[in-house]
Amino acid sequence: MSCLVPTTPAYDLSGLTADSSGLLPFASSACYSLSMRCHLLACLLLLSAGTACFAPASPAIRASDAARDLNVATRFGKMDMVVAFVDSSVRTDFMARRSQWGKEIRLIDIELSSVAVRDDTHALVTVDVSWVPLRDNILRSTRLSQNWEDSGHGWKLTREKRLAGDLGLFGEILPVQDAPHGDVHLPSRTLGSGND
Repeated sequence: MSCLVPTTPAYDLSGLTADSSGLLPFASSACYSLSMRCHLLACLLLLSAGTACFAPASPAIRASDAARDLNVATRFGKMDMVVAFVDSSVRTDFMARRSQWGKEIRLIDIELSSVAVRDDTHALVTVDVSWVPLRDNILRSTRLSQNWEDSGHGWKLTREKRLAGDLGLFGEILPVQDAPHGDVHLPSRTLGSGND
């Protein structure tokens, strides 16, 4: 490594001799010092950037991620992934309520409407589900409320209920809807035909 030393009239280099590397004695130490400062600065920047990247996620972010993962996996029928997000005390009921999904009920869309974190361990998630019962192919919509808790083992769904919208998403008996009536027109008259 070579180091350039500025040779301006302010420096008197006449009495100094170069060492075996061809550099003046203070020049090699100045380069070393500058190089070390650059390395130290680079290490500090990496260290500070690295700690910012690995900051723990807030409870709101973790709750939102868990709710999104559960509902997206449900949307695509990945029930083996879904059960990991459901508390063991409600898992059987949760799976029974979804037994017709993918068979008699086709899910069109699931959207997280809101995530409200009450404290570090409780959250309330509102979910909008668009779905179609395959027997009549009429698009329906249901809004759900999901209670989530974090008891130290990650966020788990502990309760779910229908807030609004159509019945039938969880296996409720749907009333048979009459077939849509045919197109009805009023009798028409032609004006100006002289037969009024």
